[in-house]
Amino acid sequence: MNERVNERVNECVNACVNERVNECVNECVNACCNCAQQLTGDLQARESRFSSVQDRGEALVMERHPASNIIRVRRRLTTLFYC
Repeated sequence: MNERVNERVNECVNACVNERVNECVNECVNACCNCAQQLTGDLQARESRFSSVQDRGEALVMERHPASNIIRVRRRLTTLFYC
């Protein structure tokens, strides 16, 4: 009888542990999803600003701004490092 009680206690403990593990896994998955969504939003916001700066640089080059040579060099470097 004592052996059966021990088995039942172990079953209950394992069920509780498994349930808690599942809760923890779900919490981690949700946290990762939230983090990924936030990072995606941040990247999209930065992409917009980055494109805006690139467009402005292109416009300055087309206008033959005195800094056109520097803008061309930086644009070339940006292309090398970010593509």
